[in-house]
Amino acid sequence: MASRSGWTEGQGRLLLAGLASGVAVTLVWSFVFRESLAASLGRGIWLGLVGYLSAFWQTGALAKKLRTDRGGVIRAQRAFRKREVPADAEERRVLRGLTEYTRARLDNRKALWVPLGILGAVFVVLAVLGLIDHRYGPVLIFVGVYACMALGIWFSRRTQRSRLVAVEQALARSGRADERTAAPARPADPATTGRMPYQR
Repeated sequence: MASRSGWTEGQGRLLLAGLASGVAVTLVWSFVFRESLAASLGRGIWLGLVGYLSAFWQTGALAKKLRTDRGGVIRAQRAFRKREVPADAEERRVLRGLTEYTRARLDNRKALWVPLGILGAVFVVLAVLGLIDHRYGPVLIFVGVYACMALGIWFSRRTQRSRLVAVEQALARSGRADERTAAPARPADPATTGRMPYQR
């Protein structure tokens, strides 16, 4: 895949996702800490760029694991979300590798508890440094955000597992179809060629 296509389908989407997350964090931050949107905008942009760089690094690492480029990973992720099997053999190979990677992550409980642990540590640090407005109650803020994040992770894992099962079944059907297509035709019996069944 050409580098231009890799940028269009890979880094461009990651950058948009990072900026979108930065805007979302800006809105939440301005509401919780009673800051104006203008004051929180710079912080949100920086967080968005950090999110973009993190996603950029993770996508690059996954591309290296799957022996493809970032554009190939993005296309495989899109096919995974839509529960589709691409017609291209190389894209099917990447999608198959992505399903194996996703199943390993879903079976690993650390992928569920590590983000929640990081969130808890961040709130503890913010509370110790006095960066949380005590009028709202740090404990209530922590419990609310923690519960929302836990619910979001649980829902995301449930959705991913249902997509994983559907994609694995679609890949299995595609593999069987490829085997039937690639199977050599059964040679005709020269003793019965050109004869009707009752003439044998």
